[in-house]
Amino acid sequence: MEALVVDGWEVGNLLGSGHAGEVYMCTKKGKPSAVVKVVDLEKFKTLSKSAALQRMRAEVAIMSELNHRCVVQPFEAHCNNSTFLLIMSYAPGITLDKILLEPDLPGISESRVLRIMRQLLRAVHHMHQRDIIHGDLKLENIVVDSDNEDKLKITDFGFSQHLLYLGTARALGWTECYAPPECHSHPYPIVSKEYDIWSCGVIMCVLLTGKLPLTMDDYKALKDDRPVDIKIKVNCSSAALEVLGAMLQINSEDRMSAEEVLSLPFFCNSSRRLFFMQG
Repeated sequence: MEALVVDGWEVGNLLGSGHAGEVYMCTKKGKPSAVVKVVDLEKFKTLSKSAALQRMRAEVAIMSELNHRCVVQPFEAHCNNSTFLLIMSYAPGITLDKILLEPDLPGISESRVLRIMRQLLRAVHHMHQRDIIHGDLKLENIVVDSDNEDKLKITDFGFSQHLLYLGTARALGWTECYAPPECHSHPYPIVSKEYDIWSCGVIMCVLLTGKLPLTMDDYKALKDDRPVDIKIKVNCSSAALEVLGAMLQINSEDRMSAEEVLSLPFFCNSSRRLFFMQG
């Protein structure tokens, strides 16, 4: 990577990499801390270069429509030959999957889960109000401040889609263990707001238990169109179990919306319950 990305932005340390690009710290005088997502448009396995460029531009457009404290914000976007550069706000902290590496496995405390899930669902509600689907919500795409877990950021909108423009949207791709049952029972699944809700349920389940809600046998059953029952073994409050049940419904039509989940007692009565948890 060269010393300057574009327009005076100076590249720093590598933060992470994916199938088509890398993310670096970058700085520019007079600007807040930022990161640059450097994407090689020729590395998309299923897209032509022009289609990959269109996909990246759509990602930037979707991010630009979102104005929420828990969503990373785009600053600039540039294309140079086969390289696409997306400069966006920096989310300091660690991803949620790193939290589970702490000594208190298999899960983290219910009070911590409540703070994380409230922020996540509020951001998802913000997206869904605008007919935007993230499409790849998972522990690795959510960052929390190491010193303050009340500061959460959702990243990586590579699979996001806008239902207002598309009407019916097919999944661009997915992370298998976070994808809802409909992705495992159909070769070209339609994505909806309920898709994100299932992913939120998986995230909450893993945070509480350290385990996924479905086993490999369950995934096989879904592919064979056989019934699956979700059985979650966790030592938590009935209010927390109610939230999991509201999101982890096999039938997508039975899942609550983000707004409805946030109205459940787990979130609405949290101040009183947290007092007893911490007391």
